[in-house]
Amino acid sequence: GVHFKRDLLKALYNSIKEHEIVHASKYDNPPASKMSSKRSFVSRQLLLEVDPESQVEYKCGYIMRKCLYDSDGAKTPFGRRGWKEWYARLRGLVLYLGRDDSDKKRSRYETFNNAILLHHAFAEPAPDYKKKQHIFRLRTANLGEYLFQTT
Repeated sequence: GVHFKRDLLKALYNSIKEHEIVHASKYDNPPASKMSSKRSFVSRQLLLEVDPESQVEYKCGYIMRKCLYDSDGAKTPFGRRGWKEWYARLRGLVLYLGRDDSDKKRSRYETFNNAILLHHAFAEPAPDYKKKQHIFRLRTANLGEYLFQTT
């Protein structure tokens, strides 16, 4: 451990006591901004530069996903909000979603269209969602919000 001066520790303690640190889950809705579409375009460009086959695959398997906010921060339309089963592959910092586990059937468009960038994403349990068990919430840097069910 490192020994800090007592005055510095007191100053930090008092600062935190006066100004509470706000946890990210206290924000119910991600803030929509004018820059969100530009940010989404930039993130898609970064995604196209990375070849998914060259990345290390950490995990793969079937999951259930519910999309609450699209990747541009807009609320997902009611027709696309339901729970859907996906085959997920975690490669590098990208979560690739497909209908099944065969890579040969998937086109390049489908691969990148159903990909979620995990760079600067925030994952947490979703205790407020009581309808299903084993749910966690994923908020991405480009203002997308998803619920995932795992077993």
